[in-house]
Amino acid sequence: MLNSNRSGRRAKRLIKSGLDLLFPPACPFCGKKSNDRTGLCLDCGAKYFHERQMSCPRCGQTVEFCNCDCDFPHISRTTVGGKTHMSLTFYTGSGNAEAAGRVTEQMILSLKNNGHHAKFFADELSDTLFHLFEHSEYTLDEWILTYPPRSLHNYLKYGVDQSEEVTRHMAKNLGIPCRKTLVKEAGGEQKTLSSEERMVNAEETLLPRKHAIVRGGKYLLFDDIITSGATVMAAANLLYANGAAEVFPVSIARTLPKEPR
Repeated sequence: MLNSNRSGRRAKRLIKSGLDLLFPPACPFCGKKSNDRTGLCLDCGAKYFHERQMSCPRCGQTVEFCNCDCDFPHISRTTVGGKTHMSLTFYTGSGNAEAAGRVTEQMILSLKNNGHHAKFFADELSDTLFHLFEHSEYTLDEWILTYPPRSLHNYLKYGVDQSEEVTRHMAKNLGIPCRKTLVKEAGGEQKTLSSEERMVNAEETLLPRKHAIVRGGKYLLFDDIITSGATVMAAANLLYANGAAEVFPVSIARTLPKEPR
């Protein structure tokens, strides 16, 4: 049986290699030949890594060190390696002219709409978390991955919960469990609401799953984009209220702070 499984996997790899030779994978943004790891061509891949170094217009820091416009760190209360949260890059938003040319924004949109790039972002986040925990007082195997789920309406509309896809891959990379601790009831679309409305909407629509939150558990709370922080704050409050000991927010991107007037 084992030999049969190995033969099957070997046959699939050979078929994939043959198809890649006949039909080379193309970058989804420019059509050039893509790199196996990123799924992007060399130019778009370079652009993505350059975008990770974007600076905040207020403090001049990259997202790794910027805390401007952050209301959620005092809610999570947890510090890992000197940081109150972790994001890979800034997000400028679809209404910003600069966003149209950013590879990262297009990848996040593709993740939300189709579940594409979930493994790529999971790998990027996992590498960053490994490095962060190496320089902290915690060990990664103490932690549990969780996420605020997508609403049923959006899940049926797009056929994917992007946060679930990313955290599932991250759990494999990190060797830690991924648990669905929260449920989401019907409510308004966060992107259409003001900051105050987002907070109310998140508090009213997120609920804890019965017996799913481990008392004394440490949670890495993943959300693909932290915009106002409303969803992260509501989720963190629910985790703490149901016995969590630590909550550390993790995201692909955080909204770029506005320039001071």
